Amino acid sequence: MATSRPILWTISIACGVICVGSIVEMSRRIVAFHEANPPEFFAFRPVNDDRFMWAGREVSITQDTSRPDAPRVVIAYGDQQVRLVPSLPSNNLLPGLIAHSDWLRVQRFIPASGLSSEEVMGRFTAGDISERLAIVTRTVRPGTDPQTWGAVWQRDWDFDFYELLPDGTIHHERLGYPTAKARQAPKPGELQQNTWQFQAALALMPPVGRSGPAYNFSKNAIKHVSWTLPAAALSGLAGVLTCAFAAAPQRRRPTGSSPTGSPRADRAPGVAPAVS
Repeated sequence: MATSRPILWTISIACGVICVGSIVEMSRRIVAFHEANPPEFFAFRPVNDDRFMWAGREVSITQDTSRPDAPRVVIAYGDQQVRLVPSLPSNNLLPGLIAHSDWLRVQRFIPASGLSSEEVMGRFTAGDISERLAIVTRTVRPGTDPQTWGAVWQRDWDFDFYELLPDGTIHHERLGYPTAKARQAPKPGELQQNTWQFQAALALMPPVGRSGPAYNFSKNAIKHVSWTLPAAALSGLAGVLTCAFAAAPQRRRPTGSSPTGSPRADRAPGVAPAVS
């Protein structure tokens, strides 16, 4: 054991050097990735009034209950109109758009990358030229209970985005919940990272679905650290183990025992013990 301690200390130090070097290289790669692919962030401000002005035009979001068996939510923007089928029950006891908040949200938003919270609020208050407005809806599989399976079957969710453009038109886009697995390319027609649609849709997801949306790791720095992550983990673990063995105290031998653990012989071989 005593002769092996220098070897163990040498291995431990070598593992520590490899671990530190791997972490430094991994950090460099992560910084380089984010500099080349800066993440996009958007700040959102909900609108809860069912009547308001946008781009100099009146916007109204009302319920059409003329047919109780087929209710509709009507969006009117200037001379444009869209009729929506509610995908989830609305709570008519709540005021304004809060009654439809489980499946419909109206969001004002601006690009917020690199901005402080004070700067974001200032731009909302001043009516920044980059401010946009969209009505976002979530649709679940028909017939599912929104309180049970409808809240966890994320792959069946569809999101519709109705952006109210300054020219008085409504731009519509439908995207599905992201289903691409780690390291796969994003699938066409699904939500993708670094987009305002993805971040706006999060507000409509129940806690179960929002806690683990299918982020696409093809645009993530983890993919680009390559060998540095496993090298840092394995060398760090090996260094800790060898250091523990090297620093372990020597095991004491019982008194009166030979190095092999057998009783000590105090007499010459072949000499019988004296009998009194």
